[in-house]
Amino acid sequence: MKITMWRTDKVIPYARNPRQITEQAISKVAASLKEFGWQQPIVVDEGGVIIVGHTRLMGAQRLGMTEVPVHVATGLSRAQIAAYRIADNRTGEEAKWDKDLLAVEFGELDGTLEQIASLTAFDVDEINKICDISDETEDEPGGNDAVDSRFEVVITCQDEAHQEQVFQELAEEGYQCRVLSM
Repeated sequence: MKITMWRTDKVIPYARNPRQITEQAISKVAASLKEFGWQQPIVVDEGGVIIVGHTRLMGAQRLGMTEVPVHVATGLSRAQIAAYRIADNRTGEEAKWDKDLLAVEFGELDGTLEQIASLTAFDVDEINKICDISDETEDEPGGNDAVDSRFEVVITCQDEAHQEQVFQELAEEGYQCRVLSM
């Protein structure tokens, strides 16, 4: 795959793009580009029209970038280009999240909840719900202080019986626990 840098004004958005791109999506992609850089090029047809990467282009423009990485897809028919454009957006909608594993992944990230949200394209409320973080602190019943951090310990058990034993011991000592099997 050959990737070259193009001026942003050379990349042509597809005029009939059926995907509606929200300001929120552009902001999240811009934040991702700022944090992680370019890890995936924009794909265009032989005429320079975007097949996939409209939101990446808009995110780059929002950041004031003047060049973007581009891959020119060659040898595709008009029907293949149309199908690829649709499939690329649709396949992302088909994926589902394993919320327990996602919570583990969130738990391994450093930073405040707001920082983690800005880096992962999830919002704070979604992360709170996935990680089952309460909006109230235990020390201040009825308080509205948001929880900024979560710290976890993962214990590898020999088997299910050992897992149950460890869970019971920790719960009896007053630790907030949950069972996670991977």
